[in-house]
Amino acid sequence: LVEMACLAELVYAAGIASAVKSTISDSGTCVPDMVFTNAGRRHAGVNIYHEFDVVAELAGGLPATLPFERDFYNPDVGPLLEKYIMRKENISAEKQHRCFRFLSDILCSALAGVNQIAGVHGGGSPIMEEIIISQIYDFEERKNIVKKLAGIED
Repeated sequence: LVEMACLAELVYAAGIASAVKSTISDSGTCVPDMVFTNAGRRHAGVNIYHEFDVVAELAGGLPATLPFERDFYNPDVGPLLEKYIMRKENISAEKQHRCFRFLSDILCSALAGVNQIAGVHGGGSPIMEEIIISQIYDFEERKNIVKKLAGIED
């Protein structure tokens, strides 16, 4: 969870930085900083599969094998499902069922696949962010910083 929190906050920070470093165009439109915008977008896109992996690891196999919703309301098997879905005694079976149903939707549904691909390629594939960054990032300035820190004089 800490890993996911760090990822989320780095992407959020890139958004904040892109706004803080924004410029105002001649038309008066606020234009976010392209390096921070694309760095944040790329970071989110290339890590989305890892986020799904972490959620799947935390959830275990139950989201993929969860009984049908109607089975929980069946008078014959419903009480057994409520008994065996329990993971933590102070959280009701219904809330745990809702949580695992939600995780099933996120991880196992047709929409899950769409969301994964959209997370990587929605708004542009990561290579596009890399191309933009490679064109506008000031690599010379960073090389000069490294030279100074290393004691290298031109």
